[in-house]
Amino acid sequence: HKATVFHYFATKEVVVDAVFAAFGAELAAQRKAWFAAPPARHAERLARVVGELVDFYEAEPLRARVICHGLLEVQDGAGAGGTAALGAFVSEFVAFLRAGMAAGEFHPVDPAGLMMTIGGMILFEVMLPVDARRLYGRSGRSAARRKEIVALVCRAVAKGEIR
Repeated sequence: HKATVFHYFATKEVVVDAVFAAFGAELAAQRKAWFAAPPARHAERLARVVGELVDFYEAEPLRARVICHGLLEVQDGAGAGGTAALGAFVSEFVAFLRAGMAAGEFHPVDPAGLMMTIGGMILFEVMLPVDARRLYGRSGRSAARRKEIVALVCRAVAKGEIR
C-alpha cells in the first residue's frame, strides 16, 4: 500500500534512491569477479561474463526492470548510489571489450555500442512477463537460454579462429 511505503520513505525519489542503491550494491559486489582474469583469453572471459550476467538477471528479474527504469527516470542526482555503481560497471565492461579488441580477439567495433547490444540481448527476455515468454516457448529460467545467449554473443564478438 502506498501509505505504508510513504511511512518509511518521504517521497518517490527517496524510494527510487533506496531501490537503486540496493541494486548498485549488488552490481558492485559482482562486477570485480565478472571481469577479473583468469581465464587469460578475452574470448573465454567474455563467455563467463555473459553467462554470469544472464544468471544475475534471471535469478532476480526485477533487477532488469530496476536498471531500465532507473536509467530512464533518474534525474537530478536521484539514485546516485546505483548510478555510480552502474557507471563503474559500464566503464569496466567497455574497458574489457577494448582490451579484447586490442588483443586481437574481438572484432573492432564501438565498445559502448557493443556493450549496450549485449545488455539488450540479456535483459529483453528477462523483462518480458511470464505469459509473453510462454507464447514463444519459454517458461522461465533455462540453462538452454544461457547457453544460447553466450554462444550468440561469442560468435558475434570474438574473431573466428578464437571463439
